[in-house]
Amino acid sequence: MAAYTRPILVIMLGALAINFVLNLVSYYSSYTQAAALMQSLSSGNTPFWLELLMVCLTTLLEWLGIIGSYNFQLGTDSTEAMANLNYALAHHTAYGVPYPYLGSSLYNSFANFGGIGLALALLLAMAIVAHSYNEQRMVRANFLPVLFNGNTGLMVGLPVLLNPLYILPAVFLPMVNILIAAFAIFIHLIPTPVYWVPDGTPGPLVAYVGSNGNFVTLLFTLALLAFDVWVYIPFVRLSLAVEGRIREIDAKEDHKDV
Repeated sequence: MAAYTRPILVIMLGALAINFVLNLVSYYSSYTQAAALMQSLSSGNTPFWLELLMVCLTTLLEWLGIIGSYNFQLGTDSTEAMANLNYALAHHTAYGVPYPYLGSSLYNSFANFGGIGLALALLLAMAIVAHSYNEQRMVRANFLPVLFNGNTGLMVGLPVLLNPLYILPAVFLPMVNILIAAFAIFIHLIPTPVYWVPDGTPGPLVAYVGSNGNFVTLLFTLALLAFDVWVYIPFVRLSLAVEGRIREIDAKEDHKDV
């Protein structure tokens, strides 16, 4: 038991320190003000580099268990988004809209499959790599919720929250998706998604619905999802290897105690 005392003490002290800081921030309403600023930067016509920064910040906050500035719906409540929608309705096409690279549209359409950190890609990678009964049961239990953007069970049960093994793909892979999607829009391979998408629409179909059923957009989105799964596979293998090693150490410790 002595071997576990120091890690437990460090975790408890760290949790108390974080809780103190969060309570202090909440007392002075700093978080509310910061969230409002982030929301305004995320939904408006901000520079593209700033949109990418907001995506990284959003996914990092969600990895920490804090709600970020983007939500699960396609953003259609800003002036720029409405201008895009009006253009598409007037010209019967979403190609050539005045604001083709809105952060809210790009993020929710191409960087939010299954919820924050591209949870659907992570779950599919887990289904490919994992072999144990418990791991496959976890995949089956979370598939439908994650497909409809309900990723809480996966984020906590895998876990992904505060797991350093998943911070790189969870935070930076959505940004890569947005860069690829922005380039595809730039070369007119796909149109900018401008139409309203119902809440709960499966992540891979958001861009398809938001582009009024553009079939090329659907194929592009599925290819992007396949790329995300491929990127996640080595991280899942590493995570499973670490978990297996931890179980071996725990078994040895339990044997020594006996």
